[in-house]
Amino acid sequence: METAALPADARLQADFDLAVRRSANATTAEIDGQVVALDLNTGTCFGLNRVASRIWQLIETPASAREVTQSLLQVYDVPAQTCATQTADLLRELVEIGLAERA
Repeated sequence: METAALPADARLQADFDLAVRRSANATTAEIDGQVVALDLNTGTCFGLNRVASRIWQLIETPASAREVTQSLLQVYDVPAQTCATQTADLLRELVEIGLAERA
């Protein structure tokens, strides 16, 4: 199993250790192992695939991209760098759309 190193991309390095948690303005339901999230402020609904749904579970309490990546690498057979980059990207996107917030 690989360990997650810092992302090579400099723009991700700053976010890699920043903790993120679910926003209080988001409500969710699980359907067939996947999360459907509703932003209560905008009324916008988002569907999360299985991996994103797992990440959603992991940020129930504050967690960094590094911590989430380490958890995912225990379950999924994916290169550590790919996992780290995609995890940081998703967490950043969740913050940008209001489903998560910096902790």
